[in-house]
Amino acid sequence: MNFFDKRFPFRIVAEAAGIKHDTAAKWISRNYLVMRTEDRETSGRGAGKLLSARTSQQTILAAELNRRGMSPEHACEAAICFAHEGEVKGHHHATVSRRPGHLYPDGLTLFFLNRESPWLSTVRHFTGEEPIKKIRLELDAVDLEMLFQMRIGALGVELLLAISDMKAACEAGAN
Repeated sequence: MNFFDKRFPFRIVAEAAGIKHDTAAKWISRNYLVMRTEDRETSGRGAGKLLSARTSQQTILAAELNRRGMSPEHACEAAICFAHEGEVKGHHHATVSRRPGHLYPDGLTLFFLNRESPWLSTVRHFTGEEPIKKIRLELDAVDLEMLFQMRIGALGVELLLAISDMKAACEAGAN
């Protein structure tokens, strides 16, 4: 099953993100982390939430941004641009189209923070022709593939397959 077709228990997502379950629950109750139609409430004994792969990615990235000093509200808002929005080639400096939640198949997928206006944070593609070390040092950025390699295995998925799914079908029109 493709990574993007999976749902993950809320408690496991919080653990993978490196935050307490109560903290993530507060983010939801305060509408910082907004449940999407793909996210589900479970019923029965021990019921909870099942989060989509993209909301799981948003939670993991938001937790990382929060660790870097961004408020939870702004961190969740900024993480939406990676997890739930893609890029269209030619718009807002995008050189390649990228589907929501996907990494670029080659080079680096970097998330550039905009602390003053989190909704203006951007996901950028670097092919290796740019001075990557300089970019990483000078700018406030998160290497998304590295972040997900460290965190996504805690969701109970095969890490290499999940990363492969995130790099596949990067173009905006593909499934």
